[in-house]
Amino acid sequence: AANRDPSRFSHANQFNPARTDSGHVSLGAGTHFCVGAALANLELKMALQTLFTRLPNLQLVHPPEFKDLYHFHGLESLEVMW
Repeated sequence: AANRDPSRFSHANQFNPARTDSGHVSLGAGTHFCVGAALANLELKMALQTLFTRLPNLQLVHPPEFKDLYHFHGLESLEVMW
C-alpha cells in the first residue's frame, strides 16, 4: 500500500484530500507503471461523458485552479453548479 505508507505520510490511513504532500503512486511510474492505467482513463472518460449528458446545465463556478507537482499537472479545485 504505497499510498498508505506511514513512513511517507502522516496519518497515512486517513482520507485527507487537502494533504499537502500528495506525491502518490496510484498508477506507478517507469517499469512499474500500472497495466490498468488505460482502463482507468477510459472509465474516467466514460464517466465524464455520462455526467455531462445527465447534467446538461453543469457549469463552472470559478475558473479551474491547477497545481503542479514535479512533472504532473492537475487540478487543485474545480467548483461546478447545475
